[in-house]
Amino acid sequence: MWDGKEKKYYYDIETVWSCLKQQKQGIYDHIADGCVFEQYTGRKDKNGKEIYEGDIVSITNTDDDNEILSEVTWGGEDYPAFDLSNYDGYGMNGFSAIYHSSIGEKIEILGNIHKNPKLLEVLEWKQH
Repeated sequence: MWDGKEKKYYYDIETVWSCLKQQKQGIYDHIADGCVFEQYTGRKDKNGKEIYEGDIVSITNTDDDNEILSEVTWGGEDYPAFDLSNYDGYGMNGFSAIYHSSIGEKIEILGNIHKNPKLLEVLEWKQH
């Protein structure tokens, strides 16, 4: 969980679980305080790092060695799946397409949207 006030991540399950219960029960609004609950995708990058929602990744296409920067996103209730903000999955969800091809070996976490906000600027610039 990213704590926007403290500008740090909490990884211990007790803290995260307590905050989720308080949020769900309406006891305290962590989201209003800038807390973001990010989900683990179940996948790792080429260096063995766990990939989470909010990570900014570099994807190197094995066919032409072009690099694409993308944010890992969660679609929510309407689209309950992980996706990549600007990766064309060739008819598939972008995140799924990578892990159903040899490109999955070429994905690397560069940072995340909270600790590395400058990466978002680079990502937005490359999209235009």
